[in-house]
Amino acid sequence: MTMDAVKEYYRQVWTLGDDSGMHLLCAPDYRRHLSPEQPPLDLGQQRDRLAGLRSAFPQMRVSVEQMVNDGQCAAVKMRYAGVHRGQFMAFAPTRKKSGRLCRGVYAAGGRQNRRALGRTGVGRYDPTDQ
Repeated sequence: MTMDAVKEYYRQVWTLGDDSGMHLLCAPDYRRHLSPEQPPLDLGQQRDRLAGLRSAFPQMRVSVEQMVNDGQCAAVKMRYAGVHRGQFMAFAPTRKKSGRLCRGVYAAGGRQNRRALGRTGVGRYDPTDQ
C-alpha cells in the first residue's frame, strides 16, 4: 500500500465523488466501522453513505495530511472541508463552512485481500458548532 494509492482513493472517491475508485482500498468484504454502538457498514452501505455526504457537501475536499505506512498497513490522518449545502443526517443545510480532522487504518494483503480495519472520525458533526 503506497501513499499515492491512499491519496488517489481520497481524491477520487471523497473529493470527486466517483465511487468507482473504491476498489483502490476497499475489498468486496469491506466493513466501515462508524461507532461501537452500530454494526459496521458493508461496501454498498458505505457507497450510499458517501453519496448522502456528497449531496450535503457537494464541494467537499479531502486532504491526506499524514500517513504512517509499513507496506502492509497504513494509518492515515485526513482533513475534510466543505460548505453544508444539503440535508445531512437530521441536520438541515446551514450554508456554513465545516471541517473535520479524521483518521483511518487500512490493511493490505493481496489485491483480493484489501480491507478497511476501521476508521474513526474525531468528534461528532454539529452544524451549530462552526
